Amino acid sequence: MSAVRNVSLVRESSGPAVYLVVGDKKFWVESPAEMSALGFEWAKVRVVSDHSLDHLTERRLNAPPRVRPSEVFFDCGNDYDWIDGKHYFNCKDGACIVHREVLVAGWLVNAAETGPAAAAWVNVQPHGVEDVHYHLKLDPVFLDRVYGPGGLSRSLENATCPANPPTVPIAFADTAPAHPGEPRRVRFNSWSMFGFDDGTVLKVELNAWHVQFTGGLFARHFEGRGPQPAFWVNPLSEESNAFFPFDPRDPEGSGCPLAIGDYVLMRGCLWQDGPHGPTDPNGVCWNLGGTANHGWLELHPPDWIVRVAGPAPNARVTTVGIRRCLRLGDAPVTDALSITPDFPPSSAAGRLRLRHWESLVDGRFTQSAPQVSVNPQPDRVDISVPITGSPARFKATWLAYWSETDSRDRSWVDDNVPAGAQLFADGEGWNWVSADPEPFTGTAAHRSGLLDGMHQHYFIDPAMPLTVSGASVLFAMVYLDPDNPPDEVMLQWRSTDWLHRAYWGDDLIGWGTPGSSERRPMGRLPFSGEWVRLEVTAKSVGLGSSITKITGMAFTLYNGQATWDYAGVRPS
Repeated sequence: MSAVRNVSLVRESSGPAVYLVVGDKKFWVESPAEMSALGFEWAKVRVVSDHSLDHLTERRLNAPPRVRPSEVFFDCGNDYDWIDGKHYFNCKDGACIVHREVLVAGWLVNAAETGPAAAAWVNVQPHGVEDVHYHLKLDPVFLDRVYGPGGLSRSLENATCPANPPTVPIAFADTAPAHPGEPRRVRFNSWSMFGFDDGTVLKVELNAWHVQFTGGLFARHFEGRGPQPAFWVNPLSEESNAFFPFDPRDPEGSGCPLAIGDYVLMRGCLWQDGPHGPTDPNGVCWNLGGTANHGWLELHPPDWIVRVAGPAPNARVTTVGIRRCLRLGDAPVTDALSITPDFPPSSAAGRLRLRHWESLVDGRFTQSAPQVSVNPQPDRVDISVPITGSPARFKATWLAYWSETDSRDRSWVDDNVPAGAQLFADGEGWNWVSADPEPFTGTAAHRSGLLDGMHQHYFIDPAMPLTVSGASVLFAMVYLDPDNPPDEVMLQWRSTDWLHRAYWGDDLIGWGTPGSSERRPMGRLPFSGEWVRLEVTAKSVGLGSSITKITGMAFTLYNGQATWDYAGVRPS
Protein backbone atom coordinates (compact mmCIF):
# COMPACT_ATOMS: atom_id res chain seq x y z
CA MET A 1 0.00 0.00 0.00
CA SER A 2 1.40 3.42 -0.96
CA ALA A 3 -1.60 5.74 -0.58
CA VAL A 4 -1.52 7.94 2.52
CA ARG A 5 -4.29 9.91 4.17
CA ASN A 6 -3.68 13.52 5.09
CA VAL A 7 -3.48 13.78 8.90
CA SER A 8 -2.56 10.18 9.62
CA LEU A 9 0.04 8.12 11.48
CA VAL A 10 2.24 6.16 9.09
CA ARG A 11 5.37 4.07 8.99
CA GLU A 12 7.11 2.49 6.04
CA SER A 13 7.25 -1.30 5.97
CA SER A 14 10.98 -1.79 6.54
CA GLY A 15 11.49 0.88 9.23
CA PRO A 16 10.28 1.49 12.80
CA ALA A 17 9.93 5.30 12.52
CA VAL A 18 6.36 6.57 12.95
CA TYR A 19 5.34 9.84 11.30
CA LEU A 20 2.37 12.15 11.54
CA VAL A 21 1.63 13.18 7.95
CA VAL A 22 0.16 16.67 7.54
CA GLY A 23 0.15 18.41 4.18
CA ASP A 24 3.61 18.41 2.64
CA LYS A 25 5.43 17.30 5.79
CA LYS A 26 5.99 14.13 7.81
CA PHE A 27 6.59 14.73 11.50
CA TRP A 28 8.71 12.13 13.26
CA VAL A 29 7.15 10.86 16.48
CA GLU A 30 10.48 10.06 18.05
CA SER A 31 9.58 7.71 20.92
CA PRO A 32 6.83 5.69 22.60
CA ALA A 33 6.79 8.38 25.29
CA GLU A 34 5.96 10.93 22.62
CA MET A 35 3.14 8.74 21.30
CA SER A 36 1.78 8.49 24.83
CA ALA A 37 2.10 12.22 25.54
CA LEU A 38 -0.09 13.03 22.55
CA GLY A 39 -2.48 10.16 23.20
CA PHE A 40 -1.75 8.54 19.83
CA GLU A 41 -2.96 4.98 19.50
CA TRP A 42 -0.55 2.44 18.04
CA ALA A 43 -3.44 0.68 16.34
CA LYS A 44 -3.93 3.78 14.20
CA VAL A 45 -0.46 3.54 12.63
CA ARG A 46 -0.75 2.50 8.98
CA VAL A 47 2.05 0.59 7.27
CA VAL A 48 2.85 1.68 3.72
CA SER A 49 5.37 0.60 1.11
CA ASP A 50 8.94 1.82 1.40
CA HIS A 51 9.55 5.23 -0.20
CA SER A 52 5.85 6.15 -0.04
CA LEU A 53 6.81 9.14 2.12
CA ASP A 54 9.89 10.25 0.18
CA HIS A 55 8.14 13.29 -1.29
CA LEU A 56 7.38 14.73 2.17
CA THR A 57 9.70 17.05 4.11
CA GLU A 58 10.72 15.51 7.43
CA ARG A 59 10.47 17.42 10.72
CA ARG A 60 10.42 16.43 14.38
CA LEU A 61 7.09 16.61 16.13
CA ASN A 62 8.83 17.68 19.34
CA ALA A 63 11.27 20.35 18.21
CA PRO A 64 13.91 22.18 20.28
CA PRO A 65 14.56 24.16 22.41
CA ARG A 66 14.49 21.67 25.23
CA VAL A 67 12.82 24.13 27.64
CA ARG A 68 9.33 24.70 26.30
CA PRO A 69 7.08 27.67 27.17
CA SER A 70 4.43 25.39 28.68
CA GLU A 71 7.03 24.24 31.23
CA VAL A 72 7.84 27.71 32.56
CA PHE A 73 4.74 29.90 32.24
CA PHE A 74 2.41 28.26 34.74
CA ASP A 75 2.31 28.79 38.51
CA CYS A 76 5.58 30.72 38.58
CA GLY A 77 4.46 33.43 40.99
CA ASN A 78 1.44 35.30 42.29
CA ASP A 79 0.86 38.82 41.01
CA TYR A 80 0.83 41.38 43.81
CA ASP A 81 0.34 45.05 44.63
CA TRP A 82 3.12 47.13 46.22
CA ILE A 83 3.60 50.78 46.92
CA ASP A 84 5.31 51.25 43.54
CA GLY A 85 2.47 49.66 41.57
CA LYS A 86 1.14 46.31 40.35
CA HIS A 87 3.65 43.48 39.82
CA TYR A 88 3.07 40.72 37.22
CA PHE A 89 4.91 37.45 36.77
CA ASN A 90 3.40 37.01 33.28
CA CYS A 91 2.33 33.45 34.10
CA LYS A 92 -0.97 31.60 34.14
CA ASP A 93 -2.90 29.53 36.66
CA GLY A 94 -2.17 25.84 36.07
CA ALA A 95 -5.52 24.94 37.61
CA CYS A 96 -7.21 26.23 34.42
CA ILE A 97 -5.33 23.87 32.08
CA VAL A 98 -7.60 21.69 29.95
CA HIS A 99 -4.78 19.53 28.53
CA ARG A 100 -1.03 20.06 28.21
CA GLU A 101 -0.10 18.27 24.98
CA VAL A 102 -2.45 19.38 22.20
CA LEU A 103 -2.07 19.69 18.43
CA VAL A 104 -4.16 22.16 16.43
CA ALA A 105 -4.01 23.30 12.81
CA GLY A 106 -5.64 25.96 10.70
CA TRP A 107 -5.23 29.28 8.94
CA LEU A 108 -3.72 32.38 10.51
CA VAL A 109 -6.11 35.33 10.47
CA ASN A 110 -5.61 38.89 11.65
CA ALA A 111 -4.52 38.92 15.31
CA ALA A 112 -3.94 42.66 15.69
CA GLU A 113 -5.98 44.41 18.35
CA THR A 114 -4.59 47.79 17.29
CA GLY A 115 -2.59 49.00 14.31
CA PRO A 116 -2.01 47.21 11.00
CA ALA A 117 -3.23 43.67 10.38
CA ALA A 118 -0.74 41.05 11.56
CA ALA A 119 -0.44 37.26 11.65
CA ALA A 120 1.71 37.61 14.81
CA TRP A 121 0.76 40.66 16.88
CA VAL A 122 3.12 41.88 19.60
CA ASN A 123 1.15 42.93 22.66
CA VAL A 124 3.15 45.88 23.98
CA GLN A 125 2.13 47.31 27.34
CA PRO A 126 3.60 50.45 28.99
CA HIS A 127 5.74 48.17 31.16
CA GLY A 128 6.95 45.95 28.32
CA VAL A 129 5.98 43.19 25.89
CA GLU A 130 3.47 40.89 27.55
CA ASP A 131 3.03 38.29 24.80
CA VAL A 132 2.56 37.68 21.10
CA HIS A 133 -0.92 36.85 19.81
CA TYR A 134 -2.02 34.61 16.93
CA HIS A 135 -5.59 33.95 15.83
CA LEU A 136 -6.06 30.52 14.27
CA LYS A 137 -9.08 29.75 12.10
CA LEU A 138 -9.38 26.11 13.08
CA ASP A 139 -9.42 23.33 10.50
CA PRO A 140 -12.30 21.02 11.52
CA VAL A 141 -11.01 18.19 9.33
CA PHE A 142 -7.64 18.14 11.11
CA LEU A 143 -9.26 18.29 14.55
CA ASP A 144 -11.73 15.53 13.70
CA ARG A 145 -9.04 13.22 12.32
CA VAL A 146 -6.85 13.68 15.38
CA TYR A 147 -9.37 13.96 18.24
CA GLY A 148 -12.80 13.16 16.78
CA PRO A 149 -14.64 9.83 16.87
CA GLY A 150 -12.24 7.14 15.69
CA GLY A 151 -9.39 9.68 15.56
CA LEU A 152 -5.67 9.21 16.12
CA SER A 153 -5.78 10.33 19.75
CA ARG A 154 -8.25 9.73 22.58
CA SER A 155 -6.47 12.06 24.99
CA LEU A 156 -9.28 14.65 25.06
CA GLU A 157 -12.26 12.30 25.44
CA ASN A 158 -12.21 12.60 29.23
CA ALA A 159 -10.67 16.07 29.47
CA THR A 160 -12.55 18.74 31.40
CA CYS A 161 -12.77 22.51 31.16
CA PRO A 162 -12.08 23.53 34.78
CA ALA A 163 -13.56 27.06 34.40
CA ASN A 164 -11.72 30.28 35.20
CA PRO A 165 -11.56 30.83 38.07
CA PRO A 166 -11.82 27.09 38.74
CA THR A 167 -15.33 26.38 39.97
CA VAL A 168 -17.64 23.91 38.23
CA PRO A 169 -15.83 21.85 35.56
CA ILE A 170 -17.60 20.72 32.41
CA ALA A 171 -16.69 18.10 29.83
CA PHE A 172 -14.44 19.19 26.99
CA ALA A 173 -16.13 16.68 24.67
CA ASP A 174 -19.29 18.42 23.48
CA THR A 175 -21.22 15.44 22.10
CA ALA A 176 -22.97 12.69 24.03
CA PRO A 177 -21.76 9.08 23.63
CA ALA A 178 -22.96 7.24 20.55
CA HIS A 179 -23.91 4.25 22.76
CA PRO A 180 -24.31 3.74 26.53
CA GLY A 181 -21.00 3.08 28.25
CA GLU A 182 -18.90 4.76 25.56
CA PRO A 183 -16.99 8.01 26.15
CA ARG A 184 -18.29 11.39 25.07
CA ARG A 185 -17.23 12.50 21.61
CA VAL A 186 -15.00 15.42 20.72
CA ARG A 187 -16.40 17.47 17.84
CA PHE A 188 -15.71 20.96 16.55
CA ASN A 189 -17.83 22.70 19.21
CA SER A 190 -15.54 21.32 21.91
CA TRP A 191 -12.90 23.89 20.99
CA SER A 192 -14.94 27.00 21.74
CA MET A 193 -16.67 28.76 24.62
CA PHE A 194 -18.36 32.15 24.36
CA GLY A 195 -16.12 35.13 24.90
CA PHE A 196 -14.17 35.22 21.63
CA ASP A 197 -15.18 35.41 17.96
CA ASP A 198 -17.95 33.06 16.77
CA GLY A 199 -16.30 29.94 18.16
CA THR A 200 -14.38 29.00 15.02
CA VAL A 201 -11.15 30.90 15.80
CA LEU A 202 -8.74 29.87 18.56
CA LYS A 203 -6.72 32.48 20.43
CA VAL A 204 -3.03 31.62 20.74
CA GLU A 205 -0.75 33.58 23.10
CA LEU A 206 3.01 33.18 23.53
CA ASN A 207 4.26 34.73 26.78
CA ALA A 208 7.47 36.75 27.00
CA TRP A 209 10.22 35.84 29.48
CA HIS A 210 11.54 39.01 31.14
CA VAL A 211 15.08 38.75 32.37
CA GLN A 212 15.02 42.03 34.30
CA PHE A 213 12.42 43.94 36.27
CA THR A 214 10.43 46.35 34.05
CA GLY A 215 8.24 49.39 34.66
CA GLY A 216 8.63 52.72 36.41
CA LEU A 217 7.57 54.07 39.77
CA PHE A 218 3.83 53.91 40.52
CA ALA A 219 3.22 51.87 37.36
CA ARG A 220 2.73 48.30 36.34
CA HIS A 221 5.76 46.05 36.32
CA PHE A 222 6.89 42.70 34.94
CA GLU A 223 8.92 40.75 37.45
CA GLY A 224 12.36 39.84 36.21
CA ARG A 225 12.91 36.08 36.20
CA GLY A 226 16.66 36.03 35.65
CA PRO A 227 18.56 34.53 32.72
CA GLN A 228 16.37 33.16 29.96
CA PRO A 229 16.23 29.40 29.27
CA ALA A 230 19.00 28.05 27.05
CA PHE A 231 18.71 28.85 23.34
CA TRP A 232 15.81 31.28 23.81
CA VAL A 233 16.07 34.38 21.65
CA ASN A 234 15.24 38.08 21.70
CA PRO A 235 14.24 38.90 18.11
CA LEU A 236 11.77 41.76 18.75
CA SER A 237 12.64 45.41 18.34
CA GLU A 238 9.80 46.35 20.69
CA GLU A 239 11.77 45.30 23.82
CA SER A 240 15.29 43.99 24.36
CA ASN A 241 14.32 42.37 27.66
CA ALA A 242 11.68 39.95 26.24
CA PHE A 243 12.80 36.43 25.29
CA PHE A 244 11.02 33.65 23.42
CA PRO A 245 11.80 30.03 22.45
CA PHE A 246 11.76 31.07 18.78
CA ASP A 247 11.21 34.19 16.71
CA PRO A 248 7.42 34.69 17.12
CA ARG A 249 7.15 36.19 13.64
CA ASP A 250 9.31 33.49 11.99
CA PRO A 251 9.14 30.40 14.23
CA GLU A 252 11.09 28.17 11.83
CA GLY A 253 13.84 30.70 11.16
CA SER A 254 13.13 30.42 7.44
CA GLY A 255 13.58 34.08 6.63
CA CYS A 256 9.92 34.18 5.59
CA PRO A 257 7.74 35.64 8.38
CA LEU A 258 4.31 34.21 9.07
CA ALA A 259 1.54 35.80 7.01
CA ILE A 260 -2.22 35.99 7.24
CA GLY A 261 -3.62 33.01 5.35
CA ASP A 262 -0.72 30.66 6.17
CA TYR A 263 -1.75 27.16 7.22
CA VAL A 264 0.14 26.16 10.37
CA LEU A 265 0.41 23.27 12.80
CA MET A 266 0.80 24.22 16.47
CA ARG A 267 1.58 22.24 19.58
CA GLY A 268 1.07 23.52 23.09
CA CYS A 269 -1.13 23.75 26.14
CA LEU A 270 -4.90 24.15 25.90
CA TRP A 271 -5.92 26.57 28.64
CA GLN A 272 -9.21 28.13 29.68
CA ASP A 273 -9.36 31.90 30.07
CA GLY A 274 -12.03 33.81 31.91
CA PRO A 275 -14.11 36.78 30.71
CA HIS A 276 -12.17 40.03 30.63
CA GLY A 277 -14.55 42.35 32.44
CA PRO A 278 -17.07 41.48 35.16
CA THR A 279 -19.88 43.56 33.64
CA ASP A 280 -19.90 41.84 30.24
CA PRO A 281 -23.65 41.21 29.70
CA ASN A 282 -23.09 38.25 27.40
CA GLY A 283 -20.76 36.71 29.96
CA VAL A 284 -23.27 37.18 32.73
CA CYS A 285 -25.91 35.50 30.59
CA TRP A 286 -23.75 32.47 29.82
CA ASN A 287 -22.65 32.20 33.43
CA LEU A 288 -26.01 30.84 34.53
CA GLY A 289 -25.50 28.87 37.72
CA GLY A 290 -22.12 30.47 38.41
CA THR A 291 -20.17 27.85 36.44
CA ALA A 292 -17.53 30.40 35.30
CA ASN A 293 -17.32 28.70 31.90
CA HIS A 294 -18.18 31.88 30.02
CA GLY A 295 -14.67 32.82 28.88
CA TRP A 296 -12.85 31.08 26.04
CA LEU A 297 -10.21 28.47 25.26
CA GLU A 298 -6.68 29.35 24.19
CA LEU A 299 -3.54 27.57 23.11
CA HIS A 300 -1.51 29.28 25.81
CA PRO A 301 1.34 29.07 25.33
CA PRO A 302 2.29 27.39 22.05
CA ASP A 303 5.50 25.37 22.29
CA TRP A 304 5.98 24.99 18.57
CA ILE A 305 4.64 26.43 15.29
CA VAL A 306 5.31 24.99 11.82
CA ARG A 307 3.97 26.13 8.48
CA VAL A 308 2.66 23.31 6.26
CA ALA A 309 0.82 23.09 2.95
CA GLY A 310 -2.88 23.52 3.58
CA PRO A 311 -5.65 21.32 2.23
CA ALA A 312 -6.83 21.72 -1.36
CA PRO A 313 -10.20 23.45 -1.99
CA ASN A 314 -12.03 20.13 -2.29
CA ALA A 315 -10.85 19.22 1.22
CA ARG A 316 -11.57 22.58 2.87
CA VAL A 317 -14.52 23.28 5.12
CA THR A 318 -16.07 26.64 6.00
CA THR A 319 -17.21 26.96 9.62
CA VAL A 320 -19.64 29.48 11.10
CA GLY A 321 -20.87 29.48 14.68
CA ILE A 322 -23.84 30.91 16.58
CA ARG A 323 -23.86 31.51 20.33
CA ARG A 324 -27.05 33.10 21.56
CA CYS A 325 -28.13 33.60 25.16
CA LEU A 326 -31.36 35.25 26.33
CA ARG A 327 -31.92 36.28 29.91
CA LEU A 328 -35.31 36.20 31.59
CA GLY A 329 -37.48 38.82 29.92
CA ASP A 330 -35.28 39.30 26.84
CA ALA A 331 -37.14 39.69 23.55
CA PRO A 332 -37.03 36.87 20.97
CA VAL A 333 -34.17 37.02 18.48
CA THR A 334 -33.68 35.47 15.04
CA ASP A 335 -30.12 34.99 13.80
CA ALA A 336 -29.69 34.78 10.03
CA LEU A 337 -26.53 33.40 8.42
CA SER A 338 -25.42 32.92 4.86
CA ILE A 339 -22.40 30.62 4.67
CA THR A 340 -20.22 31.13 1.60
CA PRO A 341 -16.67 29.91 0.91
CA ASP A 342 -14.13 31.74 3.08
CA PHE A 343 -11.34 31.03 0.59
CA PRO A 344 -10.88 31.65 -3.15
CA PRO A 345 -10.83 29.01 -5.89
CA SER A 346 -7.39 27.74 -6.87
CA SER A 347 -7.57 29.44 -10.29
CA ALA A 348 -9.42 32.19 -12.10
CA ALA A 349 -11.52 29.54 -13.87
CA GLY A 350 -12.29 27.67 -10.63
CA ARG A 351 -15.85 27.52 -9.35
CA LEU A 352 -16.77 26.48 -5.80
CA ARG A 353 -20.10 24.74 -5.28
CA LEU A 354 -21.68 23.43 -2.11
CA ARG A 355 -21.24 19.67 -1.78
CA HIS A 356 -22.49 19.00 1.72
CA TRP A 357 -23.36 20.78 4.95
CA GLU A 358 -23.45 19.66 8.57
CA SER A 359 -24.97 21.09 11.75
CA LEU A 360 -23.35 20.51 15.15
CA VAL A 361 -25.25 21.55 18.28
CA ASP A 362 -23.24 21.87 21.49
CA GLY A 363 -25.13 19.75 24.00
CA ARG A 364 -23.13 21.08 26.95
CA PHE A 365 -24.78 24.50 26.87
CA THR A 366 -27.87 24.37 24.66
CA GLN A 367 -31.01 24.41 26.81
CA SER A 368 -33.51 23.77 24.02
CA ALA A 369 -32.76 23.49 20.33
CA PRO A 370 -34.80 25.94 18.21
CA GLN A 371 -36.51 25.09 14.94
CA VAL A 372 -33.59 25.93 12.67
CA SER A 373 -34.31 26.58 8.99
CA VAL A 374 -31.55 25.53 6.58
CA ASN A 375 -31.77 26.36 2.89
CA PRO A 376 -28.81 24.99 0.87
CA GLN A 377 -28.06 26.71 -2.45
CA PRO A 378 -25.43 25.85 -5.07
CA ASP A 379 -23.10 28.61 -3.81
CA ARG A 380 -24.07 28.99 -0.14
CA VAL A 381 -26.09 27.77 2.84
CA ASP A 382 -28.77 30.11 4.25
CA ILE A 383 -29.63 29.51 7.90
CA SER A 384 -32.26 31.08 10.15
CA VAL A 385 -32.21 30.44 13.91
CA PRO A 386 -35.15 31.79 15.93
CA ILE A 387 -34.60 31.94 19.71
CA THR A 388 -37.96 32.58 21.36
CA GLY A 389 -37.90 31.42 24.97
CA SER A 390 -36.21 33.18 27.88
CA PRO A 391 -34.02 32.33 29.54
CA ALA A 392 -32.51 30.37 26.66
CA ARG A 393 -29.07 29.30 25.48
CA PHE A 394 -28.12 27.94 22.08
CA LYS A 395 -24.63 27.16 20.77
CA ALA A 396 -23.99 25.50 17.41
CA THR A 397 -21.64 25.41 14.44
CA TRP A 398 -22.40 24.82 10.77
CA LEU A 399 -19.85 23.25 8.44
CA ALA A 400 -19.99 23.69 4.67
CA TYR A 401 -18.00 21.41 2.33
CA TRP A 402 -17.17 22.59 -1.19
CA SER A 403 -16.36 21.10 -4.60
CA GLU A 404 -14.17 22.98 -7.05
CA THR A 405 -14.82 22.57 -10.75
CA ASP A 406 -13.40 24.45 -13.74
CA SER A 407 -15.71 26.69 -15.74
CA ARG A 408 -14.20 25.21 -18.93
CA ASP A 409 -15.04 21.59 -17.99
CA ARG A 410 -17.26 19.46 -20.19
CA SER A 411 -18.51 16.67 -17.96
CA TRP A 412 -19.15 13.30 -19.57
CA VAL A 413 -19.86 11.14 -16.52
CA ASP A 414 -21.83 12.88 -13.76
CA ASP A 415 -24.74 11.19 -11.98
CA ASN A 416 -24.88 8.74 -14.88
CA VAL A 417 -22.92 7.50 -17.89
CA PRO A 418 -23.47 9.21 -21.25
CA ALA A 419 -26.78 8.44 -22.90
CA GLY A 420 -26.86 5.18 -24.84
CA ALA A 421 -23.64 3.78 -23.33
CA GLN A 422 -23.28 0.04 -22.72
CA LEU A 423 -22.05 -0.93 -19.23
CA PHE A 424 -19.48 -3.63 -18.49
CA ALA A 425 -17.29 -4.68 -15.54
CA ASP A 426 -14.56 -7.12 -14.53
CA GLY A 427 -14.82 -8.51 -11.00
CA GLU A 428 -17.35 -5.88 -9.91
CA GLY A 429 -20.45 -4.06 -11.08
CA TRP A 430 -21.59 -0.50 -11.54
CA ASN A 431 -22.52 0.63 -8.03
CA TRP A 432 -24.09 4.09 -7.80
CA VAL A 433 -23.99 5.63 -4.30
CA SER A 434 -25.25 8.84 -2.72
CA ALA A 435 -23.27 8.86 0.54
CA ASP A 436 -20.04 7.75 2.20
CA PRO A 437 -18.63 9.78 0.58
CA GLU A 438 -21.00 12.49 -0.55
CA PRO A 439 -20.90 12.72 -4.36
CA PHE A 440 -18.49 15.33 -5.65
CA THR A 441 -21.24 16.90 -7.74
CA GLY A 442 -24.88 16.06 -8.25
CA THR A 443 -26.61 13.24 -6.43
CA ALA A 444 -24.70 10.06 -7.34
CA ALA A 445 -21.16 8.73 -7.64
CA HIS A 446 -20.01 5.25 -8.69
CA ARG A 447 -18.00 3.03 -6.36
CA SER A 448 -15.56 0.28 -7.20
CA GLY A 449 -15.76 -2.99 -5.31
CA LEU A 450 -13.42 -3.82 -2.44
CA LEU A 451 -11.33 -6.52 -4.08
CA ASP A 452 -7.81 -7.84 -4.43
CA GLY A 453 -6.00 -7.65 -7.75
CA MET A 454 -7.27 -5.86 -10.84
CA HIS A 455 -10.93 -4.90 -10.95
CA GLN A 456 -12.75 -2.33 -13.06
CA HIS A 457 -16.02 -1.06 -14.47
CA TYR A 458 -16.37 0.68 -17.81
CA PHE A 459 -18.70 1.75 -20.62
CA ILE A 460 -18.53 1.90 -24.39
CA ASP A 461 -20.41 3.31 -27.39
CA PRO A 462 -22.44 6.24 -26.03
CA ALA A 463 -24.71 8.03 -28.46
CA MET A 464 -22.39 11.04 -28.47
CA PRO A 465 -18.62 10.33 -28.36
CA LEU A 466 -16.36 12.75 -26.49
CA THR A 467 -14.39 15.01 -28.85
CA VAL A 468 -10.84 16.02 -27.86
CA SER A 469 -7.75 17.75 -29.24
CA GLY A 470 -4.14 17.09 -28.32
CA ALA A 471 -4.12 20.00 -25.87
CA SER A 472 -7.32 18.90 -24.16
CA VAL A 473 -7.08 17.76 -20.55
CA LEU A 474 -8.92 14.58 -19.59
CA PHE A 475 -10.03 14.41 -15.95
CA ALA A 476 -11.92 12.38 -13.36
CA MET A 477 -12.59 12.88 -9.66
CA VAL A 478 -11.59 10.03 -7.35
CA TYR A 479 -11.96 9.38 -3.62
CA LEU A 480 -9.60 6.65 -2.39
CA ASP A 481 -11.02 4.65 0.50
CA PRO A 482 -8.90 5.73 3.52
CA ASP A 483 -9.18 2.31 5.14
CA ASN A 484 -8.68 0.24 1.99
CA PRO A 485 -6.85 2.35 -0.59
CA PRO A 486 -5.81 0.80 -3.89
CA ASP A 487 -2.17 0.31 -4.83
CA GLU A 488 -2.78 1.52 -8.37
CA VAL A 489 -5.42 3.72 -9.99
CA MET A 490 -5.78 3.59 -13.77
CA LEU A 491 -7.96 5.54 -16.17
CA GLN A 492 -8.49 4.16 -19.67
CA TRP A 493 -10.06 5.77 -22.71
CA ARG A 494 -11.34 3.88 -25.76
CA SER A 495 -11.17 5.05 -29.35
CA THR A 496 -11.42 2.00 -31.59
CA ASP A 497 -9.28 0.18 -29.01
CA TRP A 498 -8.27 0.48 -25.34
CA LEU A 499 -4.68 1.66 -25.90
CA HIS A 500 -4.97 4.99 -24.07
CA ARG A 501 -4.12 4.64 -20.39
CA ALA A 502 -2.70 6.62 -17.45
CA TYR A 503 -1.99 5.31 -13.98
CA TRP A 504 -1.10 6.60 -10.53
CA GLY A 505 0.75 4.60 -7.89
CA ASP A 506 2.52 1.27 -8.37
CA ASP A 507 2.87 -0.21 -11.86
CA LEU A 508 0.95 -3.43 -11.25
CA ILE A 509 -1.45 -3.67 -14.20
CA GLY A 510 0.69 -4.85 -17.09
CA TRP A 511 -1.34 -3.64 -20.04
CA GLY A 512 0.37 -1.80 -22.90
CA THR A 513 3.95 -0.65 -23.38
CA PRO A 514 5.37 0.83 -20.13
CA GLY A 515 6.06 4.56 -20.27
CA SER A 516 4.10 5.05 -23.48
CA SER A 517 0.63 6.42 -24.21
CA GLU A 518 -0.58 2.86 -23.66
CA ARG A 519 0.56 2.96 -20.00
CA ARG A 520 1.48 6.50 -19.01
CA PRO A 521 2.86 6.86 -15.43
CA MET A 522 1.48 9.92 -13.62
CA GLY A 523 3.29 9.68 -10.28
CA ARG A 524 2.27 8.75 -6.78
CA LEU A 525 -1.24 8.16 -5.55
CA PRO A 526 -3.03 11.21 -4.16
CA PHE A 527 -4.16 11.53 -0.55
CA SER A 528 -6.86 9.04 0.38
CA GLY A 529 -10.03 10.08 2.18
CA GLU A 530 -10.75 13.19 0.07
CA TRP A 531 -11.91 14.05 -3.42
CA VAL A 532 -8.95 14.55 -5.76
CA ARG A 533 -8.91 15.51 -9.43
CA LEU A 534 -6.87 13.24 -11.72
CA GLU A 535 -5.74 14.96 -14.91
CA VAL A 536 -3.80 13.94 -18.01
CA THR A 537 -3.41 15.64 -21.39
CA ALA A 538 -5.07 13.87 -24.27
CA LYS A 539 -1.81 13.96 -26.22
CA SER A 540 0.09 12.04 -23.51
CA VAL A 541 -2.28 9.08 -23.90
CA GLY A 542 -2.25 9.13 -27.71
CA LEU A 543 -5.44 11.11 -28.29
CA GLY A 544 -6.27 14.39 -29.97
CA SER A 545 -4.21 14.43 -33.16
CA SER A 546 -5.34 11.73 -35.59
CA ILE A 547 -7.71 10.28 -32.99
CA THR A 548 -10.25 12.83 -31.75
CA LYS A 549 -13.25 10.71 -30.71
CA ILE A 550 -13.46 8.84 -27.39
CA THR A 551 -16.04 6.06 -27.32
CA GLY A 552 -15.52 4.59 -23.86
CA MET A 553 -13.93 5.04 -20.46
CA ALA A 554 -12.75 2.58 -17.80
CA PHE A 555 -12.22 3.06 -14.07
CA THR A 556 -9.62 0.51 -13.00
CA LEU A 557 -7.95 -0.37 -9.68
CA TYR A 558 -5.41 -2.82 -8.38
CA ASN A 559 -6.47 -3.86 -4.87
CA GLY A 560 -8.55 -1.71 -2.58
CA GLN A 561 -11.52 0.51 -3.25
CA ALA A 562 -12.33 3.96 -4.61
CA THR A 563 -15.33 6.08 -5.48
CA TRP A 564 -15.51 8.00 -8.78
CA ASP A 565 -17.42 11.05 -9.99
CA TYR A 566 -17.43 13.94 -12.44
CA ALA A 567 -15.29 12.89 -15.40
CA GLY A 568 -14.83 14.51 -18.78
CA VAL A 569 -12.60 16.90 -20.70
CA ARG A 570 -11.35 20.46 -20.35
CA PRO A 571 -10.89 21.75 -23.92
CA SER A 572 -7.74 23.61 -24.91
